[in-house]
Amino acid sequence: MNIRRTNSGVGYVAVAFMAVGLAFATEADVTLTKIGEYDISVNGCGGITYLGGDQYYVVRDHNDDNVAELYPLTITTNPSTGAISYFNFGPPISLIGNGDTEGVAYDPATGYIWVSDESTPTIKEYLPSMGTYANRAVTLPTLQRTHKRSNKSLEALTISGDGLTMWSSNEEALTCDGEIASASSGTTVRLMKFTRPTVRDVFTHVGEWAYTTKKCAGSTYAQNGVPGLCALPDGSLLVLERETSTSTYGRCEVYRIPESEFTPAKDVSNITALTNASYSVVSKGNPLISFQSGDMSNMIIYEGICLGPRLSDGSQAIYLISDGGVSKTVLFFTAYTVSRLCALKLSGLDVHTVDFAPPAEGTSSIVGSNYRYLNGATVNVALEGVQTPPTAYTNNNETLTDVTWTAGGQSPASGNGASATFTVSGDGTFAWAWSQSAAASPIVANDSFEAYAAGTQGGDIPGWSGEDAEVVAMSYTSTAGYPMAREEHTKVLNVDGDNLTRTYPEVVTNAPQTLEFMLAVRRAPTGSELVTPQTDDKIVIVCDSDGRMQVNCKKPDGTTGWVELSSTQYANDDWIRVTLTFDYASNGDGRAFVQIKLDGTACTTGVASPADPTTAGGGWYELRKVGEKRCVSSLVASGTCKLDDVILSVEDGQMEPAYIDGVPVVWLDALGLGRDPSQTFSNDGAYTNLAARGYTLGDAFDAGIDLTKDEPFQLTDIRLVEVPGSEGKHIQLTFNGVRDDKALADVYHVYYAETLGGEEAPVEGTYTPGDGQTIWVSTSPVNADKGFYRVTATR
Repeated sequence: MNIRRTNSGVGYVAVAFMAVGLAFATEADVTLTKIGEYDISVNGCGGITYLGGDQYYVVRDHNDDNVAELYPLTITTNPSTGAISYFNFGPPISLIGNGDTEGVAYDPATGYIWVSDESTPTIKEYLPSMGTYANRAVTLPTLQRTHKRSNKSLEALTISGDGLTMWSSNEEALTCDGEIASASSGTTVRLMKFTRPTVRDVFTHVGEWAYTTKKCAGSTYAQNGVPGLCALPDGSLLVLERETSTSTYGRCEVYRIPESEFTPAKDVSNITALTNASYSVVSKGNPLISFQSGDMSNMIIYEGICLGPRLSDGSQAIYLISDGGVSKTVLFFTAYTVSRLCALKLSGLDVHTVDFAPPAEGTSSIVGSNYRYLNGATVNVALEGVQTPPTAYTNNNETLTDVTWTAGGQSPASGNGASATFTVSGDGTFAWAWSQSAAASPIVANDSFEAYAAGTQGGDIPGWSGEDAEVVAMSYTSTAGYPMAREEHTKVLNVDGDNLTRTYPEVVTNAPQTLEFMLAVRRAPTGSELVTPQTDDKIVIVCDSDGRMQVNCKKPDGTTGWVELSSTQYANDDWIRVTLTFDYASNGDGRAFVQIKLDGTACTTGVASPADPTTAGGGWYELRKVGEKRCVSSLVASGTCKLDDVILSVEDGQMEPAYIDGVPVVWLDALGLGRDPSQTFSNDGAYTNLAARGYTLGDAFDAGIDLTKDEPFQLTDIRLVEVPGSEGKHIQLTFNGVRDDKALADVYHVYYAETLGGEEAPVEGTYTPGDGQTIWVSTSPVNADKGFYRVTATR
């Protein structure tokens, strides 16, 4: 690579050639109609939650042994009418450690359930198959524990369709917030909101909103409270109010609180007592549905509510479940409650169900089943912990891993990459997939400067010639698609002069060739003009005094001159990734063109295409000169700049490079070795990478190291020598390689003993790296007449 300084004093790089989350819809009008009621055999049911398909869980506050229970429930729904055609309760599962269980909510991320206990009060996560506590709980506001009313505490529990929000509330007012409901006034409860940043996190309390029930319609033994909540996918909340009295029997009403009501201005979490306080309650409007069930001999008390499956007309099933099967004394009457399911039909929201299959590798930001989204919602999913190359560069004996995804029933239905965004347009399953492909871009040559000691001259690096460049130690922040992702990138080539050239082996092919490198920007001096270099370079890239990258190429009018690649302005020492992809085959008259990217973004200030080189405004740039052969021959750096990770590849799986890092490919293939200097070289995989050992594949090859063995750095000679200016003999050790990953004194140690097995003393020394070898010499003369010397080595 030659470094050339133009008349303007700006550094340039020239290439010479031998011939040629979720967004929701606005609030909608929602209606709720009653379909039917169905007697069930399980009494004392406090809550119901939907798992997907035809499966539900129901919690019962206690059995005859005063133990809370969880019941699996199957409900078959007529998709046309919403009516229940079949239902069946499975065997109960005891909820260990629970007292008065009233609410239940399915967690789509884990398949576990969250349960609210009225007596404690608590909200805990349970493993439903075992009924055991899953070691996660929600931290409740202190008021809910210190000011609860007996048997009127936490009743309601629900989780939103995206799995990120949980709602709960006390059944009637806390003692600090007012009285219970009566014929003269309603009762005010706190709707508590909990959120989590991802479905893998624990819910955290974020706010409370005051909600006031209707006053009781009955005048004797009247009570009204909030036993159930149901979060809808549009962000609104269904609130179930249930009244019992001697005159209204069992009266149920369902209200919908729009998402817009839950504003910070109405948040009452910081008010320690609502009694006599100034605050605003959420507006609930008229009930979506109101109905009275039963009489004093057949009273129905609904306490649980959940969103069910999608019906054939696009509406949703809603189910209520009652706390029945017991007698209640009402003054001098005895009222018998009945256990029932109630089917409702919710219209006005277009809701779909999406399941997220767990990835075979890594961790997906969303996983689990029965997520509920509005039609048209945008969902973002990310995959972490899966290593995929940032570019298409591979070597001939390697494979490239690609991540793809499918989202059944969604738009788009599939895509590439470890992040996915789709629009919900139907029911379906999202899944990740992995595929491996053979090498797509064989590497002709790649240069990373990690293996060279700081101060190494550019002309001493294999493949490079010229002066005024040296390896310097530094680190920098890279952009996405960093050319050589396996390297540590702590050393770069600093150029400050002329005529440093990277020469490439001749690879003639019609396939596109890509040259990519990292470049530290150096602006042209202020006020200077860019001068067209009088060289044979076929394309020249510089940075002007304003910090904009320019290319010298043929223009649409046929003249040669400077064209601005991008409007982006770079500062001195900004690192950018420059990608040049050359095309020799598209134009029949032999003209050659290049596509250019800066930090992965295609430049579009060139011409339309190789077939239309006179139309400006495209992504193609015509080379200044084209010779007889069709290949990249050299890269020349001139002026002041820094380079790193220079790679030349050919987009042709059949092309075979002749050399890799100065080593004949036929020799590597004959020994069954890899073709990537940063990878393992032994057949059994025991040999660690060369860069970590402080030298390159070329160094090892030149030193005669047998790369099929795990002996990359060997002691090849021991002798006594004379040292000028010193009397006596010194010990000299010769090693068949050069390493700068650690001091040689940390690897090899020499000891002297006068007699075999006698007391040993360490022998100090200094070492000098040379061409393919390192020589160590003891600092002081040693006993050359008698004694024993022992050499030890560590990795």
